[in-house]
This record gives sequence, C-alpha cells and structure tokens, in this order.
Amino acid sequence: MKNPGDQRDVESRLMEERVRKLDAEYGFHFSDEEIKLIARQTEKFERLFQRLREVDLSGVMPVLKLNRKDP
Repeated sequence: MKNPGDQRDVESRLMEERVRKLDAEYGFHFSDEEIKLIARQTEKFERLFQRLREVDLSGVMPVLKLNRKDP
C-alpha cells in the first residue's frame, strides 16, 4: 500500500523540478525558497483544478445567457 505522504513528497519534488526548468529556461533567477513556494502554491491549484475537471457538466444548460449588443 502506498503511503500518501510519500506520494506528496514525490509530487513536490516533481513540481520543484518543473519550476527549476522554467526558471532556467526563462532566466527568472528564483532562489531555492521561491522555487519551493511556487511549487507548493502550484500543487494547491493543481488539486483544486483536478476536482473541477472531475465535475461532469455535459448536458447542463448555463444559468445565465449573455446577449451581445451590436454597437
């Protein structure tokens, strides 16, 4: 059985690696602390967006319909 803490550690290291690659590619010159902060924030957003992607809205009509006014 996988330990959830171990999985989070692996995900954290992968996210930090991605941020480091972007840092190197774009020349941001982030400090290690900034890279870790960005990685943590990104992980939080990833978990939020994962939940949103799981919501099935097929066949749901929007509550609000916007009509564009022609100038």
